Amino acid sequence: MTDIRQCRLWASFMEDLGWGVENIRTRDKDNFVYLKKIPLFGTILKAPRISLPLPFSEIEALAKDKGVFFSKIEPKTSLPNSKVLSELKDSGYASERWSLHPTKTIVLDLRKSSDELLKNMEKDTRYSIRASQRRGIRVVKSNDLNRFLKLYRATAKRQGFWIPEKDLGSLWDIFSNEGKAFILIAVWNHTDIAGCLILHHEKSAYYYHAASLREYKEFFAPYLLIWESMNQAKKLGLKELDLEGIYDHRFPATNKWKGFTHFKKGFRGEEVELLGSFVKNYNPILSTFYKVSNFSLNFR
Repeated sequence: MTDIRQCRLWASFMEDLGWGVENIRTRDKDNFVYLKKIPLFGTILKAPRISLPLPFSEIEALAKDKGVFFSKIEPKTSLPNSKVLSELKDSGYASERWSLHPTKTIVLDLRKSSDELLKNMEKDTRYSIRASQRRGIRVVKSNDLNRFLKLYRATAKRQGFWIPEKDLGSLWDIFSNEGKAFILIAVWNHTDIAGCLILHHEKSAYYYHAASLREYKEFFAPYLLIWESMNQAKKLGLKELDLEGIYDHRFPATNKWKGFTHFKKGFRGEEVELLGSFVKNYNPILSTFYKVSNFSLNFR
């Protein structure tokens, strides 16, 4: 299945963020690459979760035409793949320890029955889901992004990260207007205590953003939210739920993900480790300066 970062709606989202979008068609398949001009430098190019075979010649032609000085490719293929690694090296790409999107994740197989899914979970995870239900937590489906944002702001303040609310609003509008997104809110005693934002494309759902209130930690609402996300996705006929990222020892920036990695592993899905992130410098001097002075390539 094509990754969500390679779909038409994601391309529209990137355009809203100010990126140029080019669609390289190979073997009747869309391959979206995204470009942005950096004053005084030139253009950067990224191709997240791009499917095989990688369209090297088309990217090279585009890079020449657009004055690209730095390109980044993240193939949608799992480890090991010596053939693709060899092709990347031959095309001038080198591995890098900073990624655009999670390089390791957990995918839950929604083709299994609900009983099978529960049985496959770790004992503590099953207990947490049932404990949340016993405490009277209700999960409601919502189309109110602001309702989710109230929870997300509290989470961001607690964990010390910044929310690009305008970008998130654009993402939500684009996907929800096409019926490709939904929000779940965990409610206790008329109080919203946790929530998650789910995107979906083709037969895959993505647990894209999640939030919770610390003071209700003992209610185990995040466990119930993933369980209900699985049920909602199954109702839509989707085949898998991607939990969107866990700790990857190859990428030091993911060290801070160890806590929620333990949480996600409790659902016992398939751990998928992607090949990684690869860069090519068309102008090494400019690319080195760009990275060192970090205008941080925070491409999201």
